[in-house]
Amino acid sequence: MRAILSILLVGLLQGQEWPRGFKPGPSQGKYQDLGVKDGLHHYRTKHYRIDSELALKPSLLQKFTQSAESVAIVLEKIPLPLSAPPKADLPRILICADEESFIKAGGTRGAAGFYNGRSKAVLLLWSQFYPDPNSRSRLGPKADYSILVHELAHLQMHEFLWRTRPWFFEGVAEYFAATHGNSGTFDFTKIEQKVRDRIKKHSDPQIPGNRVIKLSTLLNLDWRGWNQLVAKRENYEVMELYSSSLLLTHFYFHGGEKRRTEVLNFLETAKKVRDHREELPRLLLAEQAGVIEAKLVKYWAPKGLKLQFQ
Repeated sequence: MRAILSILLVGLLQGQEWPRGFKPGPSQGKYQDLGVKDGLHHYRTKHYRIDSELALKPSLLQKFTQSAESVAIVLEKIPLPLSAPPKADLPRILICADEESFIKAGGTRGAAGFYNGRSKAVLLLWSQFYPDPNSRSRLGPKADYSILVHELAHLQMHEFLWRTRPWFFEGVAEYFAATHGNSGTFDFTKIEQKVRDRIKKHSDPQIPGNRVIKLSTLLNLDWRGWNQLVAKRENYEVMELYSSSLLLTHFYFHGGEKRRTEVLNFLETAKKVRDHREELPRLLLAEQAGVIEAKLVKYWAPKGLKLQFQ
C-alpha cells in the first residue's frame, strides 16, 4: 500500500509547476494582541504564537507577521513534501532582548537566530534581527527578515530535523531565505541571481573568489559533526557550510524533473525513519562529491560566482 501511495504522490507532485513567487495579502498581516504576562508581550497569528521581551510597534509587527505567515504558505506551494511542522499546539517564536536571554532560552552564542527542535520554538536575538533602531539614516533601520525566514523554514520542516543530514535541512532554509524579498514576498523567477547574491553576501570580501566547504566534508556531517565544525570556525568560515548547502539545494530543486523526483523519494524515505539508531537516507553520496563540484564550478562561473571548494 505504501508503495502505491508513493507512486501516486510522485505523479501528483510531478504535475505541479514550481511557483513563480508569492506576495502576502492583508490576511497574512493579521495578528491578535494578547497583552503582557510574565514580562512578555504575547501575540497570536494563524500559524504561530509570538512572545516578545520587547514591545513591538504595530507597523513592524505587521511586517513581521506577514513574513512569518508567508513561510508556512510558501512551503506548502512547493511541489515537494517539505512542509512537516510540529504536530502539537501552535509553535512559538520567542524574541529575545539580549544575548543573555537568547542563550538562556537555548540559542547558540554568536548566532542571530536558532530553531530549538525540542521546544519547537524559533529564537530571535532582536539586536541582530533589527540592528540600530536609533539609526539616523533616511531609510531608517532595516530588519533582517532572512534570519526569521531561515529559522521558520526549519520549524516548518520540523519532522525532518533528525531524519535528514544537516546540509539538506540547512540548505533548504537558506534557499527560502535567499528567495525572500521583503515582508513575506518570495521570488523564484530570478533564482540564480538570488542564490548568487546570497553566497556573495556570505563570502569574505578580503579573499578573491567565493569559498565554500568541500562537498566530501559536507555530505558526511551528521548534526554533532556540523555543530562541532561550526564551533571551530568564525564569521565567513562558518558561512561556507551554509553556502555549499544552498548550492546543493539549488542543484536539486532546479536541476530538472529527475533530480526533483530524487528529492521526493528521499523525503518519502526519510519520513519512514522511526528510530535514531536507523541509518538515515542519503540524497547524495560523498563519492559523487568531486563530479558535482566540477559541475557547480562550471555552472556558476558565467553567473558571477567563482567557487572555490576548500
